Formats: sequence, structure tokens, C-alpha cells
Amino acid sequence: MTTPSRRPKKRTKPTATVKVRILPLETGVTPEAAKAGASKQLDPFADQYGLHGLIEPPYPYSYVQRRYDDSDVLQSAVDAMVVNTCSFGVQFVPVLAAPPPALNDAIQGERERLKTWFDAASSVGSFTAARKRVRKDLAVFGDGYYEVLRDAKGRLVGLDHCPTYTMRKTRWDRAIVETARWVRAPDGAFTKVTQYRRFRRFAQYVNGRMVWFKELGDPRPLRADTGDEDPNAAPQDLASEVLNLCRYEPGSVYGKPCWRGAASSAAGRAAAGEVNVDIFDNNAIPPMAILVQGASFDDDVIERLKEHFGTVKGRANRHVPLILEAKSDATSDPADPMAIARPGAVPKIDFKDLTKAAQTDAQFLEYRDRCVEDVAMAFRLPPIFMGRSEEYNFATAQAARQVAEEQVFAPERADEDELLNSFVLPELGARHCRVITKGPPLLSEEQLLKVIEVGIKAGVLTVANVADLLEPLLGVELSSPESWRKVPAVLLDALTKNLLLPADVTKALGAVTKVAGSSADTGDGATTPTEGGGGDGAEAPAAGDTDAGA
Repeated sequence: MTTPSRRPKKRTKPTATVKVRILPLETGVTPEAAKAGASKQLDPFADQYGLHGLIEPPYPYSYVQRRYDDSDVLQSAVDAMVVNTCSFGVQFVPVLAAPPPALNDAIQGERERLKTWFDAASSVGSFTAARKRVRKDLAVFGDGYYEVLRDAKGRLVGLDHCPTYTMRKTRWDRAIVETARWVRAPDGAFTKVTQYRRFRRFAQYVNGRMVWFKELGDPRPLRADTGDEDPNAAPQDLASEVLNLCRYEPGSVYGKPCWRGAASSAAGRAAAGEVNVDIFDNNAIPPMAILVQGASFDDDVIERLKEHFGTVKGRANRHVPLILEAKSDATSDPADPMAIARPGAVPKIDFKDLTKAAQTDAQFLEYRDRCVEDVAMAFRLPPIFMGRSEEYNFATAQAARQVAEEQVFAPERADEDELLNSFVLPELGARHCRVITKGPPLLSEEQLLKVIEVGIKAGVLTVANVADLLEPLLGVELSSPESWRKVPAVLLDALTKNLLLPADVTKALGAVTKVAGSSADTGDGATTPTEGGGGDGAEAPAAGDTDAGA
């Protein structure tokens, strides 16, 4: 008796289960997806963490950059933050609320000097140009860096942008260093106060090598190539300083982006958009459904159907024709003599059009809208700043702008202005002025004109003030004689009505004051310059002649 041969069992390849999950930014760098993003290729510091005190960021910068690049809503929110916080330039205002007239020339000279410095403070142009890049890094990564540029004598000559994705931080150094910090007195003068503190160092990987920086205010001579202290190093080998803007969050020496809680929403919106693109490009919704009645398809026809719908992709192949051959069920199968023929059956192939459904279909529309709301909430931006203004009218839009300015943009500008006034201005020898970042104009034309009218009537606006308010509205530079610009507008109006327009208005201020005083004594609106002229016999008769002629 022969034993039947056993057929070897066909080995099947084990099916691998793939779990896909989106990495929220809160989870840090432990998941494998984040580790892949922080590989040697993408993170040049991968082998350096732990050495020289370098600390790894809480999130791989390559992952953060990829999330930002793939998300339209993140880009919109970051751009809104940059535009409204630093794109309108800076202005220099007196430290004293009411400076004495003797300081006017010194204040004006210092203002012009600071303006010249800030207009050429960066290699990319003005300070505002570099600041926009730093603010974008701050919004995306949570950290922004200025490189402090000095000349051979140690004088501050500029502030340049350092890309955040190339920068890393170290732990606090153990050494406690004696340093001096600038403190501003109420009159605007800066004095140095001795402090003892610890500093950290910064490393940048650029052009295939690592460069070291020290913190602004660190007096130690650190080498740029090693980061070590070297009192004998040549000036060209010393490390530069950096000014770090950090969005502090607990648990890390690095800043954290404010949108980290909405990272999954940003990724989900991008994924939903890709699904819709895939449906369109790959014809995921068939253009038609084929319904067969009273007939059947051979195996080769079925294979042709599969091949057709598998290869008809893209817009160029949307109208490729399909030819079908059906076998009627009315004919008996000759291979099966017991088959029952149905002579009355009529073969029918029906095509149901699905193009209308494909043209009107879009997936996840409501979900994508919810994702926009999540990201806007993370940045604390009203919907109008994200390009969503369907439900706004003028009044609600103005209210949204006002709330965003008070709660988001103005505090952001104030924080950076404090750093500039505390660290940069004393290095520039400023005493009478402080820097304030301009914001977007919030008043409408009608409101601005009313403010100007009230200010003129109250006598608090000079000709120069009125010109400064009107120039942005008109888009042109308004010119007036320099001797007029410091005169209150209401006073100049009174001079004009009395036809008193001497070549130098400042010489007539005394006479006009006396005219105003005599008018107040009479109580009747008439002006009698001769009564208040006193010993000023040259100008008082001229004013009297003018009034008489009028």
C-alpha cells in the first residue's frame, strides 16, 4: 500500500500590520516618526547632544518645519502674526512725557541718529527686514535669534538674523560671572549696575562646521570655533553675541511654538486636502457604473474592466472610451447539456453616469473648517485674520481688530521693545529717546479726522503733529516751514485769521500771547494789540494796523 504523497503547504508571507498615527508636538521626540525626522541627515547636531553641554530641542526642527511647510493654515496664521507685530517699522519717542524746550534739539538729533542706525542695521536691509525673519522663526519654532554685530572697537554696528533651525542651546555654565547691566534712570540716562549671573552658550551648524556664540552681555572671551574661554584669542577668533527671543514654556530651555496643541489639526487639514486631490487626479470616484442584466462578462472582459479603471488616471485620460462584449444568458452552455435555455431573456447593459456626483463631491469640508478654528485659537487670532470674513461687517471687523491688537499684537511688540530698550539702545548711546514698534492704523478716516479736529481745538496738536497724522492717510509727505512745525495748530489758525504771518512765526509768539491776553480782558472778541503791546513797539503797531485794516 502506497502512502499518498502529501502536498507541501504553501507558505504565505506574514501580513505586516502597519499602524499609522499623527505625531502631536506634545509627545516630544520619543516616537519613531520623530526620531526619523531627527536623523543624521536632517539634524547635523544628532551626534553632538550631550557633548559640550548641548541640549536637544523638545521637538525635531525638521518635523516642525515639515508641518509648517505642509499646512496652509499655519502659514496664514504665522504671516498674520509677523505682519501685525513688526511690519510697520519703529519710531523713537522722548523718554520724558513733557521734555523741556531746551532738549528739543538734542531729542531731534538723537532721533535722527537712531533712525539712521536702524535703517541699515542688517545685512538684509533695515532692522525691520531682519526682525520679520526673527519673528517668523519665533512663531514657527518658539525661538528667534539676532546676531549682535560689533566693530573692532566693540561698538554695536548691527543686528542680523540667525536661522533658528541652525541654532542649539547649551546648559547654564557652572561659572558665575561678574557682569554689568544697563539700568535707565527716570531722566533717561543709562548707568551700569554690577551683577553676578550664569550664562549659556549657543552653537550654530552652518556650511559644514559648528560655530559658537555667547549670550548678549557675557564678558568672557569665548572662541568661536570651540566655545572655550581663551583670554589670548585674537579678536577675529572670538565668538559673537546673540540676542535670543524665547517663547517660554515649562519643561524646556527652548521655546515651544504656540500651535503645538493644534499640530494634529494642521496635519489633518493637510491630509484631508491630499485626499481630495487624490480623488480628483486618480478618478477615485468612477465616472460611470456598469449594470448588466440578462448577460454575463467573460473573464477576459472582466480583466479588461479592471485594467481600464486601474490605468485611467489623471485629467488627460478622463474620456478614454471603453468597449464591452457581453455573452447572452439566453444560449445554453454547450458544455453543460443540462443547462436550461431562456430564450425570452434580453441582454441589457446599462451605464449609470456618476460624473455629477464626482464634480460636486468633496471630502472633509466641515472637518477642514474645524481645523482652521483650532489653529486660529492656538494663535488667539480672530477668524478675519485667517481669511475667513464671511460673517463680518464693518463694525464686527473693527471690533475684532481692536481685540487682537490689545490682546495679542501689542503685548508681543511690547515684549521685544523692552529688550531693545534695555540692551540695544544703551549700546547706541541713547539717552533722550526710546524705541516703540508701530502698529497698524486702527482708526478709520472719519475717526482720524475727528481726533485731529478735537486735538486742534484743545491746542495739544502742533502743525508737525497734524502733518504726521495726515501723511499716512494721504500717502504723501506734507511740507511746511520749519519755524511753523512746532507752533500749536490752534495758534497758527489764530494768526491766520488776524492776517499775522511774519517770516518767522516764533518771533511773533510773544506778541500773539499779549494779543490773546488783551482779548480775554475785554471779553468781546475784538483784538486790540496796541493795549497789550507794552514796550514791544516794533511788532505791536504792525499787529494793530493789520487788525484795523481787517
